[in-house]
Amino acid sequence: MTHFPETPMREQTGRPVGQTYARATPASRTGVFRVLFVCSANLCRSPAAERIAGAALAGHPAIVAESAGTHAVPGGRLPAKAVRALEKAGVAGAGERVPRLLTTELIEEADLVLAAALTHRAWIVSACPAAAHRVFTVAEFGALAAAVPPALVTAYDDPVRRAHALLAEARDLRGVIPVDRPDIGDPYGGPPRAYRAAVRAVRQALEVPLSMVTGPVTPRPAGPAPR
Repeated sequence: MTHFPETPMREQTGRPVGQTYARATPASRTGVFRVLFVCSANLCRSPAAERIAGAALAGHPAIVAESAGTHAVPGGRLPAKAVRALEKAGVAGAGERVPRLLTTELIEEADLVLAAALTHRAWIVSACPAAAHRVFTVAEFGALAAAVPPALVTAYDDPVRRAHALLAEARDLRGVIPVDRPDIGDPYGGPPRAYRAAVRAVRQALEVPLSMVTGPVTPRPAGPAPR
């Protein structure tokens, strides 16, 4: 199993280490769609995204939300300020979350990887170049999803099929739709309001993608046949 370097890195100053990792392969599998959220320490932004997505997807077990950190320290605990921010946002059980270190295997197994910031996205793509087409930042994916006509996704009744359709549409829009703020700020070491702001930003970014995957079926507009 390949792990990323364990030396802590703040995303504002770090860059991918020039090290060779295993090549990623597409993770698509019959009946399952895996979403991996990534931040630095797996202490606030990515576990917040995992919990928020998991709650929204509770009735859809074939879509799995997970999270990890590029420099997570396994065995640690979420900061109290992060737990309180998540609880205030209605995310239960956050204090039970144990940080997990990102590995190439986790990236390879994911159908979609959503990073907290562009530096994380660059790190992931540097480690697993073959995964580049399925790696976005959380805010970037949210902005691209908002530009997708909903019926292109919600015409399907299978949530996994919807997730694949949304990923395909978002991929086509990358570089076409501007994303002014692709990063979610790192609250680590900051005041409680910084943690609340990070959780709020995560929730807002995921609102459209989650609603498109879990919402009611709507008729598909006339046009090209579904992919």
